[in-house]
Amino acid sequence: MNVKVQLGLLVTALMGVGQIASAQSTPIGLPGNAYRPVGHPPQVQQAQFCPPPGPAYGPGPGYVDVCPPDSSVYAELLPQDRFAIQENEFDFLQVCREATRNTYFRVEYLNGETFRHDKRTLGHPLNRPGFGNINDPFLVYHTDDIRGNPLLLDPALGVIIGGTASLAKAPHTGDLNWDELSGIKAVLGVPIFKRAAVEVGFWGLEDTRDDLNAAVPMGIPLSSPLLGIDIDPADATIELFLQGRNGARDPLLIAIPITRDGQPGERTILYDADFVSRYSSSVWSMDVNMVYDLVIPGGGFTFQPILGYRHEEYGERLTFGGSFDNRSQVLFDPVSLQPVALQEPLTNLIDSKVYNYRDQVQIGFRSETQLHDRVSLGVEPKVGLGLNLIRSSVETQNAREPGDPYIVYNRIINAINPTDDPAMTRESDREIEFAPSMDVGFYANINVTEWFNFRLGYNFIWMGRLGVADDAIRLDETTVGVDTTSQFAEIPITESNIGLRKVLRDRNIGVFTVGGEIILP
Repeated sequence: MNVKVQLGLLVTALMGVGQIASAQSTPIGLPGNAYRPVGHPPQVQQAQFCPPPGPAYGPGPGYVDVCPPDSSVYAELLPQDRFAIQENEFDFLQVCREATRNTYFRVEYLNGETFRHDKRTLGHPLNRPGFGNINDPFLVYHTDDIRGNPLLLDPALGVIIGGTASLAKAPHTGDLNWDELSGIKAVLGVPIFKRAAVEVGFWGLEDTRDDLNAAVPMGIPLSSPLLGIDIDPADATIELFLQGRNGARDPLLIAIPITRDGQPGERTILYDADFVSRYSSSVWSMDVNMVYDLVIPGGGFTFQPILGYRHEEYGERLTFGGSFDNRSQVLFDPVSLQPVALQEPLTNLIDSKVYNYRDQVQIGFRSETQLHDRVSLGVEPKVGLGLNLIRSSVETQNAREPGDPYIVYNRIINAINPTDDPAMTRESDREIEFAPSMDVGFYANINVTEWFNFRLGYNFIWMGRLGVADDAIRLDETTVGVDTTSQFAEIPITESNIGLRKVLRDRNIGVFTVGGEIILP
């Protein structure tokens, strides 16, 4: 009895295992007659869907593929490139992240100035006995002959007997400083090897100019930063020369003495009505450098050699001129011995422009020392050697006419003076010169976060062998004949030779910097 019961249980168990095995060999959820769930009547069918057959499944007996791979349903549900876009996007982003890892970008605000240690006086010493320094005030003689014949001088007193004189001053550029200039500096560094990076940098300052409208009203001395005039009216030695015909003080004149045939001459360009001067400059630079990070044992100190290319552009422009209407009474009618009244003032304008285009190979280094976990100090000196393309020009309009006695005389007699200056002249040139420069930077780096640093610094920049606007002007006249009609002496007849000359100078620039640095993770 017990044997029959145990045998029945064993048969029942084996039949259950067989049914389970048969059920597992048939795909689950396939549509149609291929599979009919247990307990469902024959007229009931499953809803059709078409998931991909997995590797753990195999088609059972009577399997019918109602969704073959070439069917439109299969293509809509399982496109061939279902993972291609995501995989490509992932690869692209990963490549970009790896390529920009440790890339850094610095932006700094600049505030600086251009230093001028040289001083250019617009004029040359006169061919006159006892003439002193061109930078000091000097006498311009009144004449009783508008053709330029001076009154007699007393050698003992050094003054004009029975006449008058005016004190004149030649303008100069020594007191001009271009300061409080704003600018920007930007540097992008991209690592290309484990210990090397390529840096692209740019910096520039705003264009600056110094404007001066220096009017010279009658009887009022002129004080101007450009002219450098600071005369004390109580000075007895100066008061002696400021006495007019009626004891009144003569106005102060602006005078530009010029040379004759390259030697000290006798002519001055005079302004007694007004004088205008404008001096401007512009500067910017860019460079591309390879920076290599040397391994320094011990830590706390870094040293990075720098080799690269540097381009600089520096330009200047000086424009000056004014008018003369004889309010100073320098010129007198030879017949009436009264001051000449001009219907229209005599005016002129001189414009000098110089641009420097400098290309150089530069070498240097960058070194930092760690003062604190978040603070480091650094220095970055660079020296550049290359070539400078200088383009310069000088334009004039009626260059010598203000205060010219010949012009005044010929206007009185309605004559045509063959020596009148041209209404406009222009002389230009371009040349290539050797160009050295130096840029020394000092900075403090404060680590705020892992990806941001705050920076403070100062840069001193020296640019050697530059063409500059004030020194590019040649103030000269050329002798073309002699006038023998004067009862006093032969008077040379000249024509203007004001134009361009070649003189090279240096410029120094100092800038304070403040900004930040972003480092990509």
